[in-house]
Amino acid sequence: YTSAADGLSFNRILNALLGYSGPTLLIIQSTSGGEFGAFTSHAWKESKDFYGNSDCFLYQLFSHLAVYRPTGQGKNFMYCNSFARSKGYDQQAHGIGFGGTVDQPRLFLAENLMDDCMASSQDLTFDNGSLLPKASSDS
Repeated sequence: YTSAADGLSFNRILNALLGYSGPTLLIIQSTSGGEFGAFTSHAWKESKDFYGNSDCFLYQLFSHLAVYRPTGQGKNFMYCNSFARSKGYDQQAHGIGFGGTVDQPRLFLAENLMDDCMASSQDLTFDNGSLLPKASSDS
């Protein structure tokens, strides 16, 4: 999937990920030009719970390269929870997340791919460090 070829749509991202059992490199470009993302070798599935394994990591690609590997303290590797799966009854964030909690993932792509997306610098699952370039707070 690439937004340039396939359009910017959460449903298209979901269709590309679900059922795919190979490794995934998620590359995100923020509106301020930062590039960051996540890698996982685990198959994708819809779930209200975190899943995955310690092969997962987060990274910042631009403005400098940084890799944030699992700490061994947390197990909240990846999360894929669409509104269509739960019809909104689960009261949890709807989108794709890595690290953090279901209420506040460390890296989160909301279904609207806009305002509710976030990239924070710390959680228990991955090493601490900024995903976004300095002086940037958007994703």
